[in-house]
Amino acid sequence: MIKWFDDPVPQLAACAITMGNFDGLHLGHQKVLAILTEQAQAKGLPAVVLTYWEHPGHFIHFQHQVPILTPRLLKRQLLEARVAGQVYFLNFTN
Repeated sequence: MIKWFDDPVPQLAACAITMGNFDGLHLGHQKVLAILTEQAQAKGLPAVVLTYWEHPGHFIHFQHQVPILTPRLLKRQLLEARVAGQVYFLNFTN
């Protein structure tokens, strides 16, 4: 299930969670997501991914624009396919 930054992130009493930009969804990202799903299932907890709609580097690196490796909608599709749980896109702003 994908939730957008307009929806509040629920208060979960217990969950397996990871947070990151996940731009590119390279092999390292895929491993993190696989471990998240495995650990959540093993402990009977919901798997939750917190990621960003805007790349945080756009607000932190003022000298240059950070290139986007994975367009937003593709990122959404890739996360939906990889994560057996909830994915929240947060709005990263100044």
